Amino acid sequence: MIRIVAKCVTLVLLVGLLLLGSVTAHAADPPKPPSPQVEFVPGEIIVKFRARVRPQALGTDDQGRLTTDLPFLNVLSARHGVTGMDMMVKTLPAEPRARATLVRKGLNRIYKLKVDEKADLAPVIKAFKSSPYVEYAEPNYIAHVFITPNDPYWSSQWGMTKIEAPAAWDITTGSDSVTIAIVDTGVDLFHPDISGKLASGYDFVNDDNTPQDDHGHGTHVAGIAAAKTDNSTGVAGLAWGAEIMPVKVLDDYGNGGYEDVASGIIFAANNGADIINLSLGGSASSSVLEEAVEYAHDLGCVIVAATGNNNSAVNYPARYPEVIAVAATDSNDQRASFSNYGPEVDVAAPGVNIRSTYWWGGSTYEWMNGTSQASPHVAGLAALIWSVNPDLSNTQVESIIKQTADDLGAAGRDNYYGFGRINARRALEATAPSLDTPTSMGFLADPVTDPFSQTLRIGNGAMYGTLQWSAVENPDVTWLSIGPPTSGDASPPSPGELAVSVDKDVAGQGTHSTAIRLTSPDPYIQNSPQDINVTLVYTSSIERTYLPLITMNAGNWIDITADSTILSLGDDDAQRIALPFDFRFYGTTYNELWVSSNGLVSFANGYTTWANGCLPSTSTPNNAIYAFWDDLRPADGGGGGTIYAKQVDSETFVVEWHEVSHYGSSGHETFEIILKQDDTISLQYQALSSISSATVGVENAGGTAAQQYWCNGSGNPLYNGLSIEFTTP
Repeated sequence: MIRIVAKCVTLVLLVGLLLLGSVTAHAADPPKPPSPQVEFVPGEIIVKFRARVRPQALGTDDQGRLTTDLPFLNVLSARHGVTGMDMMVKTLPAEPRARATLVRKGLNRIYKLKVDEKADLAPVIKAFKSSPYVEYAEPNYIAHVFITPNDPYWSSQWGMTKIEAPAAWDITTGSDSVTIAIVDTGVDLFHPDISGKLASGYDFVNDDNTPQDDHGHGTHVAGIAAAKTDNSTGVAGLAWGAEIMPVKVLDDYGNGGYEDVASGIIFAANNGADIINLSLGGSASSSVLEEAVEYAHDLGCVIVAATGNNNSAVNYPARYPEVIAVAATDSNDQRASFSNYGPEVDVAAPGVNIRSTYWWGGSTYEWMNGTSQASPHVAGLAALIWSVNPDLSNTQVESIIKQTADDLGAAGRDNYYGFGRINARRALEATAPSLDTPTSMGFLADPVTDPFSQTLRIGNGAMYGTLQWSAVENPDVTWLSIGPPTSGDASPPSPGELAVSVDKDVAGQGTHSTAIRLTSPDPYIQNSPQDINVTLVYTSSIERTYLPLITMNAGNWIDITADSTILSLGDDDAQRIALPFDFRFYGTTYNELWVSSNGLVSFANGYTTWANGCLPSTSTPNNAIYAFWDDLRPADGGGGGTIYAKQVDSETFVVEWHEVSHYGSSGHETFEIILKQDDTISLQYQALSSISSATVGVENAGGTAAQQYWCNGSGNPLYNGLSIEFTTP
């Protein structure tokens, strides 16, 4: 993978100093949590000067006070006893975009100033803030690690199983072209599960290029994210194929100033890290930390932060809008009792009884609790995502992690779990391209019908990206032809299309079958090659009935929410309405239909059954078109959404379920049934939230014949933007 330094994932981890106790689940958002105490480094302040102000230290006067080339700064220095000054960014990045971004944001104008450690910093900061040459001044707040070693007899690595890592590893175990920076207490450079997979890092505590861990926390975090795996040693890292970059910003007590943390973020982003893991945090908001986070995000970083470990408000930098905030869960998928909460929480990950690599007193492995342990699971997942698809943007990686999480707690996003606990398998399935097509298609012909063709829609099952596809038919089958073209691209918003044609005269009367094979040269394709079964039925005459197989088209959504009839349907309700033209369905002509709140229309009788089933079935409902038969609940039934009906033109009648609630969940469904005067039926889907328990198809009056497209998770693909057409010859 070739990538400039402008793409990285920053994960900020906080480990709370915990009292071991019970883990509780919450179904509703909590009251506003308390704020913890703010701490800062004695005798240090952070100052950002305004543009074109570039102070140069010249030395000290006879009282040890700083002297510079700027008179205003010398006055402030003499008045408040400033003894030293260090530039935060000492070297500009070589990469042009990173250099331009850093200068534009003014990170090269940030300095750490030193005064007497016993001095009251409040008047010093106030004086610098008052200067017209200063953009901001603030304390050098302290970031901490918070760790609690746990019972060494707990069983190992339940978290990897919980997030379905083994299934994700069937897709990828990570690429060594993806680098995870561990910005923390350093990393044990000689650990058997870590050595040999390290990129060059830096030690900002001791100002050298040997970021050896002297605490243990950073090593523990690194192992969760990317320890060597399948090597008969120690533990398994989630992205074991990825590279680790150690960046030390915290001392042997697990403490460090925000200025060093900000420097570590900038260093990692400037030196090729794809993922930056910050196992630290504090309760104070800081301009210097926020600007470092913004800088990393501007360069393409996904910034993820642990929420904190004291069961209170989300810590910084997790509270910044550029950041994905991570909460901790236990082996029962319940919130860890220590995990901080609030509206900033985005996702959760395993953080209780987590075994990983360690450095302390000869111990190479240890069990710990904390949101620090939750966040490296997200770090590793980000590495896996980029290993599968290195062309994704930072916002796309963020979206995949959130949208593929398993929902916990209250339905939808909540303040304890965010969008849910991460799921590595689902994330990679959404990342890795897949051929998303129907598994079969069919043609029905008689002596009076002309040769005809259908369009096979070739979708991409990934959330983002483009896959290449090509198609071949059986060379021994002469009645079928495909294309041109017979190859192309498919992306989620722009599916590929393949023309499939049959010649009934070449085939002759009877039933004929063959297959079209789709393949893709792209890596990580989940279902390549894939065979599409094609059937041609050529009979002497065709009864006027619906085809036993279904044609799929791109379709055009018809919005009828304006100037239409609003149907007052309650929960499990049905309403009879007149049709503007005669409509023939399974051999019988009707001039009215019944609309059910539960996603279907029927002829002759109305049905309110909410429990869907598969087709055909002699049990009611029957004689129906099932657009999305499931337990739906419109606004008039105590849920949400509206059902509309409208004659669009002389040949078209539409019934639309618009943002109708899915009973028992927070999801809403938008879909429509289009009836044409030529007896054609189209089903179109604009926005679906959950498809696992729905039925799609058509069925005759006796429940003895049907064409089922989808039922309870089985069948052809059902997705937003789909149009299904049922026709008769």
